[in-house]
Amino acid sequence: MKRTNFIASILASISIFSLFSCTSNEIGNSKDVNPDAVFFDYEVWAEEGKEDVTVNLQYRMGGKNGTTLVLDEPSKVILD
Repeated sequence: MKRTNFIASILASISIFSLFSCTSNEIGNSKDVNPDAVFFDYEVWAEEGKEDVTVNLQYRMGGKNGTTLVLDEPSKVILD
């Protein structure tokens, strides 16, 4: 029974953390924004000896906590 309570506590903590880590739930289109006003952030994860790489790219208008942007045509991202 104690293990079940511990797991429930962990899941509740993760849920609360996830809720507060989202800074903005608004979404805008990149075609409506001046490219110079776009905030760009990225994270890259890889493991030595594996060929897989995970890349998380975020584009926001109005700074780090601003509105999330959706990349519309002709926008593109190239990873080299």
